[in-house]
Order: sequence, then C-alpha cells, then structure tokens
Amino acid sequence: RLSTDKWKRLSWIFGPDALHHFLGRNLVEVCLFLGFGSSWIEQKVSQEVMFKLCIFPETGVEMCEQATWNGIFTLLEHTYPETWPYIRTYKDIIINTPFQEIEELAGYSMKAVNMIGRDPNTGDSTDPRYMTLKKLLYFFENSSLVRENSCENISSAEEKHAMIVFRQFLFDELGVKELFTGNGMTLSDDPEKHPSCREYLTRTIPLREIPGCVLIQPDMSSLLDSRNLHSNNTTRSAKGPNLDS
Repeated sequence: RLSTDKWKRLSWIFGPDALHHFLGRNLVEVCLFLGFGSSWIEQKVSQEVMFKLCIFPETGVEMCEQATWNGIFTLLEHTYPETWPYIRTYKDIIINTPFQEIEELAGYSMKAVNMIGRDPNTGDSTDPRYMTLKKLLYFFENSSLVRENSCENISSAEEKHAMIVFRQFLFDELGVKELFTGNGMTLSDDPEKHPSCREYLTRTIPLREIPGCVLIQPDMSSLLDSRNLHSNNTTRSAKGPNLDS
C-alpha cells in the first residue's frame, strides 16, 4: 500500500519535479526537502519504520488531486462521504482562517497532539483531542451543527469548537499540518536550499494495483545516524507524506 497505516484513505505523493532534487542528497536531506519534520523523522526511526521510495507513472493512480484547498475538499467529498454533510459548511472558514488563529482558539498545540499518534491497526489514539474519523463523526452526530450552506464566519462557542475539531481532523487524518497553505507546493524554511515541488493526495491503494510501479529501498544509514535532527533542521513539515510503504 501507499501507506502502511491501515486507517489511511489518502496518501501524499509528489510530482516529477521532485526527483531531480534527490540527486546528491542522502535520505535525511530528501526527507527534509519533501517536508518531513525532524520530530516526525525521529519518531519513525524510533519505531524502526522502513522507508521506501515508490516511483510510478502519473497515470498509475486515479482520484489524485494537487494539494490545494480545493483539491483537499474534493477528495474529502469523494473519499470521506460520510463526513461531507457536516464538514462542507466549514470549507470557507477553514480556508480563510490562519492555522495559528485556530490553534490559539483551541488553546493547545495541535502538532503535539498529532505527534502522540495512534495505533496503526485500530486507528485509536490515547489523547481525546486527537481527531480520528470515528471521533469526528461522533462529535457531529451528537451536535446540532448541521448547516445547509457554507459559513463565512462563526460566532457561537459550539461553532468555534466544531472548527477546531475539524481542523484537528485535517491534521491527524489527512496530514494537513501547521504550515499547509493550500498552494499545492511543499514548504521549506530555506527556499534556496530546499525549493518547493508539487505535492498531491491520492487514494491509498495497494502498490500491486499501480501499473508501472517501481519500489526502491534507499540507504537508511543517514536516518539511523541522525536522531537529533531538531538541532539542525531547516525544513518544517507542512503535511504528512508517506514513504513508509
């Protein structure tokens, strides 16, 4: 599968413009270029995750959207149809409200909650704020917040709480993280050293179902020797890509 997490319906992939940037870089540098956060890399290394690079033709996957906000919501509508009646009304407010403002309203670090993670088999998390699909549905099914039309602003405490819950869901379920801007490109703190490349989301499918798929095992040594990446990290994660297939 494009992701080893059984609960993931969508996986992050990258455009052909990313490949030539891999030349001359070790695996740590490739991960940082693609937008992996140092704390995320350390966590995966501690879990003994095996990183692999999957290369395939653009035509090898269906239902693939560039990671713009419109692309995100198109995929939500088609791959999470059970959530659509609840979340569609929050599209405009999520797009137009800076992440930092939502997090300040929440009163806690969404990234810290996300890093707690969940069981890869059950999809459950030990933190009640971590927003899985099951918890998102439970929240909305037990609230009165179902609108017919999209809202451009919210006022009630319940509506604000719903916005926080939905944004945490995007963070935890899709990997739409704190630096995501919706322009469809990766994001780096040092654009000259780590230029942007196109990023996409697609359905998580078995690799055997992708025509022309080639799986490459990169040299893991640079990751194993870089457990303190936070001390010299130059790229922060704007998303949650998947190389642990």
